[in-house]
Amino acid sequence: MFQEISASEVVVFGVTHRAIREKLGHPQDKLILDSYTEWQGPYGKTRISGLRENIKKSLDSKNIMVDNDAHCMEHSIDSLLPFLQHARRDVRITPSW
Repeated sequence: MFQEISASEVVVFGVTHRAIREKLGHPQDKLILDSYTEWQGPYGKTRISGLRENIKKSLDSKNIMVDNDAHCMEHSIDSLLPFLQHARRDVRITPSW
């Protein structure tokens, strides 16, 4: 499946497990983003797409949460990074929940 990815930018939606939801106060109807400029993967660093900033500017602030700690605790997105990097080393991602 991942080998068929031809896009240079990918939006990756992860799940928020119970511990994260509890830490964040059980947010509803929010897109959870981080503020990192890159993520480390097995094939090197993966840049974050500029799409994230466009999303933050376009959506109402009540529908967005930026929390780096949550992204550090939750591994549903970074577990996909090796597969994305293997398929396309120049991929840029927009990680979100």
